Amino acid sequence: MNKLICSYFVHQWRRNCLDAWASGPRHEAARWRQSSTEAQRQAEINGVDLARVRGAIHTCTASERAVMLGSAVSPCWLHRSQGSSSLCPWCSCNWAMLEHLFWQCPGWPHRPMTPSSFLQQRFGWPPASQPSNIVHQILHHMGEVIAGLWNQRHNLEV
Repeated sequence: MNKLICSYFVHQWRRNCLDAWASGPRHEAARWRQSSTEAQRQAEINGVDLARVRGAIHTCTASERAVMLGSAVSPCWLHRSQGSSSLCPWCSCNWAMLEHLFWQCPGWPHRPMTPSSFLQQRFGWPPASQPSNIVHQILHHMGEVIAGLWNQRHNLEV
C-alpha cells in the first residue's frame, strides 16, 4: 500500500481515538463537552497538529511526556483514588486539579498565558498555527509543574 495512503489511515485512526476519548466518561472529556459545542470541539481537534505532537513525544522530558499522554495526575485525582491529600503542594488549595496546578496556582507566578485550546491546556497539544517558541514555553511549564509535583509527592531532591 502506498505510504501516503497508510499515513492517512493512521492519522484517521488517531482522530477516531481522540473522538472516542472526547465522547467518553473521563472527567476532562465531560468538562470539555460541558464547556463547548460539538462544532467547537471538532474545530479544535481539526486544528491540533498531531504530527508535531507525535514528534514532541520523542524529544520531550518524562514529565512533559506524562502531560502529553494524559498520564499526569493531580492531587485531587490521587485523593479520590488512593485517599492521599487533595491539597496543592504550593498554595494548599483544596481539590487541586491539573487546571489549578497548570494555570491558576499562585505558586507558579511566571507561567505562560493560559492557552485558549482545551487540548493544549490539558495535554499540551498545540494548534497548528501556534509558533514553536510558544508551544515550547507552554509544554515546558506544564512539565515543570508535573516534575515539581513528582518531587513533592515522592520526597525527591530538586
